[in-house]
Amino acid sequence: MALLSGCAGSLIPPSTGVPVGQSPIGQGATLPPASTPASPGPPLTPTEPVPVAAGDNALGAGLVPGPAVAELVRQNERTRAALTAFRLSCPSLMRRADPSGLTRGQDWANACAAASSWPEDSAADFFSRYFEAAQVGDGSALATGYYEPEIAGSRTRSAG
Repeated sequence: MALLSGCAGSLIPPSTGVPVGQSPIGQGATLPPASTPASPGPPLTPTEPVPVAAGDNALGAGLVPGPAVAELVRQNERTRAALTAFRLSCPSLMRRADPSGLTRGQDWANACAAASSWPEDSAADFFSRYFEAAQVGDGSALATGYYEPEIAGSRTRSAG
């Protein structure tokens, strides 16, 4: 099952206006020759997901509504910890491009705003209200998640 947030009551997000398989740059466009920058700049953050052919992502594989999230989560210490982790993830969720096709950055705005002041003792209610479960395709695929920590660093040694 996949958990989605901020989908405005629907499993399928609105169209981006770019047909699947068509370049957002346009047909017949030419790119300038590649050049080597004098010094590397900050990494670029994509603003729109790259369109993919149908079936190449979760949205293209098809979605079926899953069970109510309230049936999947229980209020306990792990749920409270999940709410804390979600709060920390909000800035990244809102600026990243989702290759699954299921969400866009702005889809997370309401859930992130609510999470910032949601009481931890009712974290399960938060997930029940702002997330929905979905089956992707026929439900037989393997889903793998990765955690990418952001660790504060320093070039000078210090205690702690």
